[in-house]
Amino acid sequence: MRNFALCAPLICAFACPHDAVAQWVLPFDGRPVTARDVSGKTICWDTGRKMTFGADGRFINPRGRVTTWSVPEPGVIVTGYRRRQIEVLADGELHSHTYKVYRGGGDKNIDHWGKVCE
Repeated sequence: MRNFALCAPLICAFACPHDAVAQWVLPFDGRPVTARDVSGKTICWDTGRKMTFGADGRFINPRGRVTTWSVPEPGVIVTGYRRRQIEVLADGELHSHTYKVYRGGGDKNIDHWGKVCE
């Protein structure tokens, strides 16, 4: 019985499906976003929101508020105080994934897709 108690968590970690599996089993299908990918462009997201990344470093959010944007490292866009991890897919579409720890009820994995518009 003692051996089972020690082995059960290990067996479940490999045999039981969970959200973390998708992060290391699925192939990487994009590349990290760079400043060149968004500079001077407006991105239209699947939520209907638009974000404008000015070539001069100004960022206009969906509410019309102006702040700054930067890409401190490949794959990370900082707008004001918010950091987003974004990848560029093979077809040029942008993909943003976040995980909300304190999200009630539904799926804690949140994915959004955006395209350059205007």
